[in-house]
Amino acid sequence: MFTTLSVPPERTADSFVLHAPLELAARSSLLGLASAEARPAIQQRLLREKRARAQEDYVAALRARASIEIDKAAVAAVNP
Repeated sequence: MFTTLSVPPERTADSFVLHAPLELAARSSLLGLASAEARPAIQQRLLREKRARAQEDYVAALRARASIEIDKAAVAAVNP
């Protein structure tokens, strides 16, 4: 029932980063205690949250690797 959690990447302390994976794992482990009628809706919500977390992590990784330079001369030409 329990899943292995990976070590979070090195970042400044952030409550969401620290607690969200643990909260998701805890709620997943409690799924067996839910009624049969409520279980599909709970599973869908957990899946949505897991996907959203994965997407947030993916976008954060892309932004960390991105090399963006602003051409101030081009910006000044557009906004005189």
